[in-house]
Amino acid sequence: MRFFNAIFRAGPDDDGIVRGRAGARRWLLQLSGLFLFGFICAATLLSFFLQRRLVSFIAALVTCGLLGLALRLFVQPCAWLGFDWNPPILFNAGAGHLEVRAWEKCMLKTRVVSASTLQDLQVFRASAACASNPCFSELTALQEAAALEKELPHTGDAAREIRLALTQFFATTRPQATVACGLLAAKLQGEEEQPLLLSRCTWSRSGVDELCMLATAARRQLGMPEKALLLPGSLGPPMQSLEAEEDPAVRVDEHEVQQHSLGLPRVPSNPSSLSSLPEQPVESLRPPSGCGVQFPRVVHVADSNFPPNS
Repeated sequence: MRFFNAIFRAGPDDDGIVRGRAGARRWLLQLSGLFLFGFICAATLLSFFLQRRLVSFIAALVTCGLLGLALRLFVQPCAWLGFDWNPPILFNAGAGHLEVRAWEKCMLKTRVVSASTLQDLQVFRASAACASNPCFSELTALQEAAALEKELPHTGDAAREIRLALTQFFATTRPQATVACGLLAAKLQGEEEQPLLLSRCTWSRSGVDELCMLATAARRQLGMPEKALLLPGSLGPPMQSLEAEEDPAVRVDEHEVQQHSLGLPRVPSNPSSLSSLPEQPVESLRPPSGCGVQFPRVVHVADSNFPPNS
C-alpha cells in the first residue's frame, strides 16, 4: 500500500506529499522488542515444563507475570521515559486533501478530509490529565517547542508517578501529574470542540520539534499560512467592557451631570425615590445664572420722571 511507503521517514517527499510518521519507527522497534521478550518467556516456561523443573517453572511464571503487570500498570511513566505503547497516528498531506489513519478498537481506520474544511493545523500543549481524550477547550496552541520544554516530564517525574501508583494502589482517586505533552491536531469546520489528532502525545523535546516541523510542512502543502495563529479557545476569557464592570453605585447619567453644572441639587434618575428627598424652598431651586454669568436685574418703574442714564 502506498500509504505505508517510507514509514520510517517523516516530512515532505519528492512526490509533493507530506508524510506524518511521528513515533512510528520507535513504536515498531519497541513492539519488536516486546514480541522478542514474550517469545523468550514462552520458550523458557516451555523448557522448564518439559524438564519438569517445577520450582524454576513457577519462579519464571511469577517473574513474567510481574513484568507484564508492571508494563500494564505503569503505562504513563513508561511513556514519559520513551516507552510509549500507544500506536502512532499516520497522515498524508497532499494537494487539497488530508488522509489520516489511526488505530481504533484494534482496527485501522482511514479518514480523508478536504483542505477546504480545515480551519487550523498546528501543535498544541495538553496536560497529562487531558492527554487521553483532549478537546480544544483544554488545549493551548504552541508557536515553538521551547515554550513547552519546562513542562515536559523527566526521570524524576516518572519515578514519582511510580511511587504514587504503588503507595496509592487501592485509592479511588490520585493527584494528577503536573507535566504536559505536545500533540499535532487539526480543527475542522463543524467540529470546533473535538480535534482531529494527527499524532499521539509526545513527551520529549525532540518529538515536539518533529511535530513543529511536520505542522509547518503540512500547512504549506495544504495551502495554509506557515505561521499558525492562536485559536480563540486557547486564549483566556474575553475581557469585559468597562461599561459592564462599572460600579452601579458610582454610575452617573448625563441628566445628573447637567443638574450639577447648573447648581441644582442631585436628583436620582429613579422616580420612585423622589419621595425620600427633603423639601427645599423654591428659591433654592432657581439657577443663579444661565451659563455661569451674572446678569443685572431689570426693574420696570411706572413713573418715568427719572432722567435717563447718560
